[in-house]
Amino acid sequence: MQMLMMNNANSLLSRDSFSLQLIIEEGIFLGRLLDQHERFPDNSPCLILTALPFLTIAEHDAIPFLNRKLGLGLPTEDARLTSIRHMTKSLDSKHFDFEAYSCQANKVIEHLNKQFYLFNKKTGSWIDWGRTNVGISYYEDAPIYASYSSTHLFTQDSPDLLGTDEHKYEDQIGFSTGKSGRVLLEFAKSYFPSPEMYQTHRFHVKANDWKYGKLTASLEKQGIHDDSIIFFFSELLMLLSSVCALRSAGYFNDAAWLKYSSLTLDHAWRAIERFSGYHRKKGDKSTIPTDFLNSVSRLLNRDEKKFINKTHPLRNAMMHYDFTDKIVPIEMDGSDPWTVMSVASETVAGMSALEYGCELFRVRDKLIDSISELISFPNYKPTKRPLGWLG
Repeated sequence: MQMLMMNNANSLLSRDSFSLQLIIEEGIFLGRLLDQHERFPDNSPCLILTALPFLTIAEHDAIPFLNRKLGLGLPTEDARLTSIRHMTKSLDSKHFDFEAYSCQANKVIEHLNKQFYLFNKKTGSWIDWGRTNVGISYYEDAPIYASYSSTHLFTQDSPDLLGTDEHKYEDQIGFSTGKSGRVLLEFAKSYFPSPEMYQTHRFHVKANDWKYGKLTASLEKQGIHDDSIIFFFSELLMLLSSVCALRSAGYFNDAAWLKYSSLTLDHAWRAIERFSGYHRKKGDKSTIPTDFLNSVSRLLNRDEKKFINKTHPLRNAMMHYDFTDKIVPIEMDGSDPWTVMSVASETVAGMSALEYGCELFRVRDKLIDSISELISFPNYKPTKRPLGWLG
């Protein structure tokens, strides 16, 4: 792989060095996932559910970048990975408005009810017979996914696919991810061949069982009776928290952490703004109380919102591996990756890469705490561990 880079040196610029650093670290990330699967197979499913959204993001633009810069002809992602990647944006003007999101969320909730509730043929309704129907998983204190969010992630096109063998959906996703991901891993190994680079500790996950009705109780007291609302905010909360978990567990190095912290903060806040804008435009026809929408607008203060908007070009540069001359205006021979990132952050936000990372960390933590408080999302409770859970 390094020989390919030498042969295509004319197409690579020094401002590409941070993009190459990202691809190396994303390959290391994938290698650590494989190490976990081989050494701790019982923990691997929990880790893959947490990591899959970030793998699909990495593979979406990394492969075209390598094709363009190194003259390769590698196959790009398929439609399944594209669908999962789009879902990391939650509400998105191009792919998923609130009505479509709400419809999908309620289908997932209905599917969970069919699994855990009894159907009364006389009344034509589902009876709650006391079973918990939601599982939430935590790494340390961070909620990383729930049974409903993972269902939504894997079965956007048809929630009824869950639990069937007809389409072998999970196998298809795994094959598609591995096909592109193998390229990133080989790229990383050309720089860091030592197996020790890819070894990690066991991804130790804790879990709680809940009833979905208990999760929505706090919002119902605020006059919200749409079950998809807590679904929406908690998915964003867990997406943000997953980056923290993967960093804490040793899967993300510095550049990868910076990229996915930036992406998830940007995606989450833009989705929240679209949610708020959608319901405010509906006016009196909206089912969401004005007081709740006002609380949503106060999740971050004005300066924190400005920070997200101002640094959006950095998100784009890391997402698309494209540090253009607009954000890195000078060509620096032999520049190391973090010099490039510092020039970019100075140009865009007037701060060093370190200052950008610190502020990013602070604003992300603030949004995580604010969302958690807004929807009263439960912390991990040892007394609510699933029966037989060994975590």
